[in-house]
Amino acid sequence: MIDKFLKSLKSVDDLLEKVEKTVLIGVLSLVIGLSFLQVILRNFFGGGFIWGDVFLRHMVLWLGLIGASIATKENRHINIDIVSRILKDKSKSIINILINLVSAYICWLLLKASISFVSAEKEFGSTIFADTPVWIFQSIFPVAFSIMVFRFVLNVFNNFKSLIK
Repeated sequence: MIDKFLKSLKSVDDLLEKVEKTVLIGVLSLVIGLSFLQVILRNFFGGGFIWGDVFLRHMVLWLGLIGASIATKENRHINIDIVSRILKDKSKSIINILINLVSAYICWLLLKASISFVSAEKEFGSTIFADTPVWIFQSIFPVAFSIMVFRFVLNVFNNFKSLIK
């Protein structure tokens, strides 16, 4: 039963990864294209889009947070590798469980803070350009942190499963 549950969570995770990579490619293409266009407009036509720089800054946030989420899935986030070289397999699993639990907790705290932040921005009603609310662009924070919490918890289950076997 646990294997079936983990398999269904893994399929959800794989679907999330496909969506993330698609969004990542789209946002990266948009950032490169708009940046290039801004340079051309500034150098040859004396100006650019007024909203371009602010929009690009928000899209860089999207790139960073989606990248962090994908790194979490691939277990390639920042870590200290010395522990894995010293410890045996069973000890590695225990340490990985603890690390993933702490990471999930930290991401959970960041998720709660980001929900408060985006809610406050929504309530404040600030806009980024063309009356587009800024909270729409900042909504990547709670989305990315919730996905990272999910992935760290999934890593805990997977490490626990390998510890039992």
